[in-house]
Amino acid sequence: MVAVAVPPVPGGGARGAVNLYVEHPWLLALLLLALLPFLHSGSAPATYSWLDLIPRDGLSRALGLALRVIGAIAIASLVVALSGLYRGGQTMERIAEGAQIVIVLDRSRSMNDTFAGHTPRVRGEENKAQAASRLLLDFINRRPNNVYGMVEFSSAPIYVLPLTNKIEAVQAAIKPAAQEGLGLTNIASPLGMALGLYEGREYEGSRVILLVSDGAAKIDDQVGGWLRDTFHEYNVRLYWIYIRSEGSPGIVPKPGQIEVFGGVPEQQLHRYFQGLGIPYTAYVADDPAALGRAVADMDELERWPLRTVEVLPREKISGYCYALSLAMILLLVVAKLFEVRAWR
Repeated sequence: MVAVAVPPVPGGGARGAVNLYVEHPWLLALLLLALLPFLHSGSAPATYSWLDLIPRDGLSRALGLALRVIGAIAIASLVVALSGLYRGGQTMERIAEGAQIVIVLDRSRSMNDTFAGHTPRVRGEENKAQAASRLLLDFINRRPNNVYGMVEFSSAPIYVLPLTNKIEAVQAAIKPAAQEGLGLTNIASPLGMALGLYEGREYEGSRVILLVSDGAAKIDDQVGGWLRDTFHEYNVRLYWIYIRSEGSPGIVPKPGQIEVFGGVPEQQLHRYFQGLGIPYTAYVADDPAALGRAVADMDELERWPLRTVEVLPREKISGYCYALSLAMILLLVVAKLFEVRAWR
């Protein structure tokens, strides 16, 4: 594709000049045809016995010149449209309240169960994955100014979406999370992948990892040390929404609770997060309403000035040129209908 820049035009909200380009620059040579209306009016001549008898009419002369200009515009706009006129890509900067949030969502087999710890038994009964997907979609719809990324996990992490302010893409990534999951729960790898989404990015607003999970797994010392250093390096906050099933021990030991061999993974993970030395908040959601309150609470907390730069794709504007050419041609047709063919 050949593109040739023509004089820039101002663009609202864009950074720098907005340039116009054409795909077929050789067609611009046909712009010389726009001179034809000034060389020949195209009107049929009318005879009269003696032209000096006709009074000078300034309005008629102005109307004749206007029709020639309209004809030139019709030809020029048609040529420009055929050349494939488009506006080049731009960058749009926006400043709003929000945060850079990476959602780390559990897709393990246990998320297929309800909060009561069994598979849905009646029509319309939500499992944990469906409730999490519904409430996260509601959260995203209320916070369209955030920048979102997404990582899913079960036995292994699944890269879903980089950090983006394209809300439609985020919604499309969240909706499939309501489908059935599989595998076990592995926490360390998806957290590492989520932190990697901040690598090389300018610090804008607050950085948050939102972990939504109904289980946990032990993080070994070597990986745990690396995660701790990376959380500090990228200055990331952590929220953990622990979706608790009925009968689960929870993330905080109850008074008199007997310590099981090897410890409860959820409680060990909670203690590890507390020892990271970063802003960390944990929520225990043991029913859909509690999960909704946890999401709403986070909605109120993370509101910081956030600057985002959106890259706008190029935009074809030859259609506007076709419309302008058609409008000018219609004006000429109307003028032709009122043409006087003979003087009486």
